[in-house]
Amino acid sequence: MISKVAEDRNTKTAGIKVSFCNFLKNLYLLLDNFVSLLIISSIFIAMNASLLAYFSFLLYNIKVNFSLLLASFSLTFTVYNLNKLTDIKEDLVNVPERAGFIEKNKCFVTWATIVSYFTALSLSFLQNPFAVFIILFPFGIGIIYSIEISNFRLKDITGIKNIVIALSWSVAGAFLPLTVSFRGLTIISLIFYFFFTKLFINTVLFDIRDIEGDRMSGVRTIPVVFGREKTKNLLLILNSTLIPWLAISYLSGFFHHYLLVLISFIAYGYGYILHFCKEGLKIGKSLDLIVDGEWIPVVLLCVMMQRLNLNSHYFFSLISLLKLVGLKEGSYSLIGPSTILFRFQSISQPCSSSSFFSNSFFVATGRSVAVLTNRCQSGG
Repeated sequence: MISKVAEDRNTKTAGIKVSFCNFLKNLYLLLDNFVSLLIISSIFIAMNASLLAYFSFLLYNIKVNFSLLLASFSLTFTVYNLNKLTDIKEDLVNVPERAGFIEKNKCFVTWATIVSYFTALSLSFLQNPFAVFIILFPFGIGIIYSIEISNFRLKDITGIKNIVIALSWSVAGAFLPLTVSFRGLTIISLIFYFFFTKLFINTVLFDIRDIEGDRMSGVRTIPVVFGREKTKNLLLILNSTLIPWLAISYLSGFFHHYLLVLISFIAYGYGYILHFCKEGLKIGKSLDLIVDGEWIPVVLLCVMMQRLNLNSHYFFSLISLLKLVGLKEGSYSLIGPSTILFRFQSISQPCSSSSFFSNSFFVATGRSVAVLTNRCQSGG
C-alpha cells in the first residue's frame, strides 16, 4: 500500500516536471517568434534608432522631445523596409525567413512604409520645419542606395553602402536634437563622429553575416573583398579611435555625466567585434539583438545613473577631495548620493577641519573639481 502511494506520488511529480518543461519550451518558442517578428518587420531596429536619438539628447544635455523620437522611429522603419523590399534576391540566401515574410506581406509592408514616412515628416515639421530636411536626407540616401538604375546600385561599390547607412543614422541622431536647442560645433562634431564610427562598425558586422549571399550575388562588400580577418582588424582599429575621442571629449568638458557609460560602450564594441568575426561562426538573431540592440543597455544604464544620481564627475571630484585632504591612493571609501564615509589609510598633509567639511559639501553638491581645488588652495 505504501509503495503504491509512493509510486503515485512519483508519477505526479514526473507529470508536473514534464508539464513545466513543456510550458518553458512553449514560452521560449513564443518569445522567439515574437523577437523574430520584431526583427523581420524592422520594428526592433526602429526602436533602437529612437533610443539612439534619446541618447543623443542626453549627450547634448537637451530635454528629450518624444515627438522627435517617434519621428526617428518612423524614419528608420521606412528606410529599412524600403531596403528589404528591394533586396529580396540577396535575402533569399542570407536571411530566407525575412525574404519569405516580405514576399508574403509585400502589400502590407509597402503601405506601412508609406504611412510611416509621412508620419515622420509630419512629426518633424510640427516640431521644427528644419527637422524635415533631416528626415528627408536619410530617405533620399536610402532610395539612392536601394534602387537599381541600369544594373547599377550604390551598394555594389565596396564600402559605400556602409558609409551611406552610417551617415543616415548619424545625421538623424546627431542633428534631430538640434532642432530643439542648438549647440556648438565642437560637441556636434564629437557626437557625430561617435555615432558614425559605431554605426559603420555595425553595418560591416552585418556584411560578415551576409558574406556568402553577397559573394554569390556578386556584391563586393568589405568582408567579401578583404576577408574576415582583415575586416576584423579594421573594425578593431575603428573602435580604438573612440579611446582618444573619449579623452578629447572629457578634456574639452563634454560628457562627464556619461563617461562611465561611454567607457562601457567602447568595451562592449570590442566584445562583439571579436565574437562575430570568428571563423565558421553561424550568426542568427543574436547579431540583431546584440549589435542593433546595443542602444537598449546604454539608455537603461543612463536612466539608472540619473535615478541614482551617480555620474563620473561626482566620482572624480571625490578622488580630488581625497587627495586634497592627504588620503593616499589605495585607501578604501564608501560613496553614496548623500553620504561620504572614509576609512583613512594614512594622511600625509591634512587640511584643516573647516576646509575639509567645506570641500566635502562642494563634492556632495556636485561642484566642479576646479572649484574644489581653488577652495582648498585659498582656504588652507
